Amino acid sequence: MKKKAMSAVVLVLLTTLAGKAETVHERLLYQHPLTSAEALQGMNLKSTDGLFTAQGWQSISATSQLMITLPEGLPFEGTFRVKVSNFDPYNQNINQKQPIIDLYSQPCGNKEIYETDGAWFHLISGTGYESGVPGQAGFKLWAAPRGVDSKDEDRVMNDATWDPSRTYEFAFVWSGTTLTFLVDGIERLTLPFAGQVEPFKYIFLGKDNLIYGYTAQPGPIFSDLRLYGPGAPIPDENPPALERVVALARNRVWVVFDQEVDAASAGNPANYGISPAVTILDVEHQTDERSVILTTTPHQEEVLYELSVQNISDTEEPPNTLASAGSSYLFVDLPITAISRSNYQLTTRSVGDSVYSDRDYVYTAIPARFADWSFVLTANDDKALIMDDFLSFYAAQPLTLVIGYDTRVEILPGWLQGSQATGETITTDDTSFKMYEKSIEQGWVTLGGNGQASSASMYVILFEAQTSTIVDLAPPAAPTGVRVMYFGAGPN
Repeated sequence: MKKKAMSAVVLVLLTTLAGKAETVHERLLYQHPLTSAEALQGMNLKSTDGLFTAQGWQSISATSQLMITLPEGLPFEGTFRVKVSNFDPYNQNINQKQPIIDLYSQPCGNKEIYETDGAWFHLISGTGYESGVPGQAGFKLWAAPRGVDSKDEDRVMNDATWDPSRTYEFAFVWSGTTLTFLVDGIERLTLPFAGQVEPFKYIFLGKDNLIYGYTAQPGPIFSDLRLYGPGAPIPDENPPALERVVALARNRVWVVFDQEVDAASAGNPANYGISPAVTILDVEHQTDERSVILTTTPHQEEVLYELSVQNISDTEEPPNTLASAGSSYLFVDLPITAISRSNYQLTTRSVGDSVYSDRDYVYTAIPARFADWSFVLTANDDKALIMDDFLSFYAAQPLTLVIGYDTRVEILPGWLQGSQATGETITTDDTSFKMYEKSIEQGWVTLGGNGQASSASMYVILFEAQTSTIVDLAPPAAPTGVRVMYFGAGPN
């Protein structure tokens, strides 16, 4: 993969913009978060050489492909939307033509559709769609409503630069006469698209099956896929459901619902109960609007608790209300909980142990100070990710957090700058890591992405609980049942 030095980039569009396009399709037909291969609403997801993450499906190599088969064809008017993060075609380009998003009316995903009445469109990036100015790259859009003879194409946004820490929304609207491509609601290109006779039914993210040597673009993460058709929106009549309950700490419980919940009802302590008896002292509605944190009296370890919730409303108008629900959970006394990435785990490490879950590298030297510290076992495949909210977890108590960053990197990512360099180094049979330390209070902790190419490895994470500095100055009480004897003068 080519490497080009770039400062922090922002999306700069030098193309002529046609203005904000009006959304005409509001009836939601299908929706999928793309965080797993779960067959929601009858959709079948097949991932090849890609990776499902908590943020979405990621294209990680030249052969990465996610093929989505819908249970039935889409209307001849509709809208396709998908969010894309970690996206920077100029620095991620590895080939002249790289499919990004494709919709087909046939499952072949290749040129077999050309000589039929099939419909398709391709959004393609690659080195062939750069302006020639360092940092700028865009696309070519092909659209064919009825076989290859109906195909139109044009370049679009070749003079744009991109911020991989942002999340963009790509959308395509077909009306029966045109196909329009939008980024973040702004119209970028419209092509003719009349005469469609076969409905779209197959979606390809990353590589499709064209046989001309096209490859996927490694790096982008796709999430929140939605498909709309004509007609009025389908009313949401589903009340919130209890999705997850986690004991974050001895006195904290995280309650997650499957949709946004009303702050007044979700923040009312009277709407929650815990058995065996634990008193709920406070409820904090979280910024994601789907969860709350209960502050409680202390839990006991390894006791099975039952949380009951009632009268929790969503944010619809009129609201739908959850009458009652319950969920069991355990409190386990761990220093960190609720790690956001399912393939990351809390562990201990010594010389000779694996550095990552997906590589054979091992530790060869660990400073004595860290001998009894806890580690988070990470994955080296994540080394290029750059999101500000790459990893989160809950610190159940005050911690000293240390990040080991590859010594081959000269410029630290912004989220790590300001941490205190300790002067210590951890080494592996692959590289060495310079250590950066900071103190963490109880609460949510968010770490940014590693943000490095193949020349540098994923950072390492280790921590220990901070020793309490509270001094007990109260004298011990006299033991009961013991006669106190006075010597010397004694009381009168």
